[in-house]
Amino acid sequence: MPTDYKITMDNIAFLMSTPILPDNEFVTYLPFLSLDDDALFEKSKRITGLKIHWTYRSGVFRKVAGVIELKVMLQASCENDVSSHEGLKRELYAYFKKELSKVGYTGTPIEFESVNINGRSWLKYIVPILGVTEYSIKLSSKRFLTVRFAFIDNTGESLPKWQMEANQLMMDLVKSLKIEAPGFNYGEK
Repeated sequence: MPTDYKITMDNIAFLMSTPILPDNEFVTYLPFLSLDDDALFEKSKRITGLKIHWTYRSGVFRKVAGVIELKVMLQASCENDVSSHEGLKRELYAYFKKELSKVGYTGTPIEFESVNINGRSWLKYIVPILGVTEYSIKLSSKRFLTVRFAFIDNTGESLPKWQMEANQLMMDLVKSLKIEAPGFNYGEK
């Protein structure tokens, strides 16, 4: 049975459905966040509204073969107006240069892909160094939403069986992503 999640951010709502029940451990879910509450972003420029994961097991002893983690983050821009894809790209690139330089990122270009998900235009990209897949969409000139998918492998195999199943789950989750924002097209380029 699918599970639905909704995060309401003032007059905007993020919705997602999962066809497979996530693990119940370590769930973070904040159904209400304010876009204009600067206090939310004082410690960090992002707040996690949803964090869930799915564990894949294998073998006779049902050892953990891998985990897929989904994180939905409301983020504040630091330097750029993110009301266009170009502004959002500049913001993400500046953030990666600042934060990931600590772990070896040298500022190499990032491949951004514009994808249409349920009538809204999102940016899809792989985070340098971390290798996680993210989808980001603007919500206002200074706020944007990011959905992150991280795969954690315990098998050491080059293409483990669990990851094929997890990739299908990620694609199903992406297809379910929705932004409801009456009266304004928050998903245009």
